[in-house]
Amino acid sequence: MKWEEYISEIELIEKQNNTEHDLYNIIANVLRERLAFKKVSIRDVGDRKRTVEEKEKAFWGLRGFPDFVILSRDYVPIAKSIERKLIYGVVEAKYVDKPLLEDWRDRLQFVGHLLWFEKVIYTNGIEWRFYNNPWGCDPIKIQNESYKEFSKNKEKTNQVDKFLGQYSTTELKYDSFLLRVKNEDGTMLWKYKEWNRLINFLNNYELI
Repeated sequence: MKWEEYISEIELIEKQNNTEHDLYNIIANVLRERLAFKKVSIRDVGDRKRTVEEKEKAFWGLRGFPDFVILSRDYVPIAKSIERKLIYGVVEAKYVDKPLLEDWRDRLQFVGHLLWFEKVIYTNGIEWRFYNNPWGCDPIKIQNESYKEFSKNKEKTNQVDKFLGQYSTTELKYDSFLLRVKNEDGTMLWKYKEWNRLINFLNNYELI
């Protein structure tokens, strides 16, 4: 996807259908065209539902499914087995220009993804952020509780939220690329240099 195409698509989404789902195709295209991502599999799991199958838990990030998972091309889901070493990270999208991690629900979801998947690419189409898990937590136990009880049992859900809420996102370090800024007169300025930085970063992104 070329820079001009990206701008056009983002602006059309804002004008016509500003939803997370409308960003998915653009995000997937940008990633799949990058050198580092040609070596992996990028799968859309945003519409998955919890089932009784244990293999579904591999894509459950403690507080729900992410939008995309980044997998080894050798990954095969096996019942009662979670090959976490073959899951390299996830992508979480928010609608265009929505402030990132300002909503407490978004923060809990994000912490759940970061704890479970270790790497999170977080974007609203305007800003792209790249996080690595700094906490070194093994969340297997809370993952089991979360997967079984989330949205079914309020008390259990609150326990999961309490666990996730102890992790602060305010001081997390991350790589950030801001593709558009607002001028003093209210007009929008797209930043081509930031786009180039993002593309170079993605081409060399360490997944494996």
